[in-house]
Amino acid sequence: MNLRLHFLVLLSCLALSSCGSFSGNIAFRSDSSKDVWVQRVEGFSYPPPVGILTGGHSQHSRLGRMRMPEEVIIHWSHQWHKSDQTSRVSLTGVRRPTGDEELLFVFRDGAGWGASVSAE
Repeated sequence: MNLRLHFLVLLSCLALSSCGSFSGNIAFRSDSSKDVWVQRVEGFSYPPPVGILTGGHSQHSRLGRMRMPEEVIIHWSHQWHKSDQTSRVSLTGVRRPTGDEELLFVFRDGAGWGASVSAE
């Protein structure tokens, strides 16, 4: 009976194609007084386009359903078209976004990058 239950759960997961995945809605925001250039982001099935983030502004991407990684690596700088800084952001303590929620990465002076879930 227990094996049958596991099989049904697996089948349901595959049918809904949502096991360990989320909508792919990703946002990046800078709460810094300086501009932040994000050159590249690693860890997602599809790399989100980011670019320049000015203080208090966000960039939003809708990349389609994908797996939620355990860690994301952000290559960034305070100078245009450079990536002289690398930050590893753990997502193990961040719940998976549901529905239209998005995975939000925020840069703060003195604290660096952090992640949370936000309503769009």
